[in-house]
Amino acid sequence: MSVYIHYQAMPEQSRLFQRLSAELRLYTLYTRSLHQPAGPYEAISMPLGEYNDLFDDLAKNPTFGSRSVVDQVMADLTAELKDAALMYPGLPERSAYIKLIDIEERLGDALDRLGIPDACDLASEIVMGGESIAPAGFKREDLRYFKASFIQEVTAPLQTIDLSDLGDEQELFLELRHVYVSAAERGEGIVIG
Repeated sequence: MSVYIHYQAMPEQSRLFQRLSAELRLYTLYTRSLHQPAGPYEAISMPLGEYNDLFDDLAKNPTFGSRSVVDQVMADLTAELKDAALMYPGLPERSAYIKLIDIEERLGDALDRLGIPDACDLASEIVMGGESIAPAGFKREDLRYFKASFIQEVTAPLQTIDLSDLGDEQELFLELRHVYVSAAERGEGIVIG
């Protein structure tokens, strides 16, 4: 079974981030749209009819209760994503949708070669870590957030990695590094899910 993770740069002070961490319906729809097809900005570019099955399924969830509520939350999420893209130019492009294969292990080895202490733990944190941003009372932790300070801290080592140390994972690593570097340049954090 393959595991895909979506990385999206996101300023912690953005209204989108604040709402995702506080509003269960918005959070739930955002997490469900991450893999439809490859992230929230791709999801809102698709015709809404593409999501009938997903929306019908969500309507059965007590969090929503009806299809009209799902449709309204989707309209709200779409507006928030568009507003965030306007407030933070280029935000949709500061993302990556990565199929995890061996990147965590290869990244740990590459960081170790650089002499980074606890390289394997750091690689695991870079790829899968972060703090949950689930709204209060939500039982699952589908979204995690790396604060801008963490992004700043790990970006320099990521930029010095010898790509040959990553073997077949070079392309995936370049996508991941792009998100980290572009977020660091703007003082943004990263939401993963």
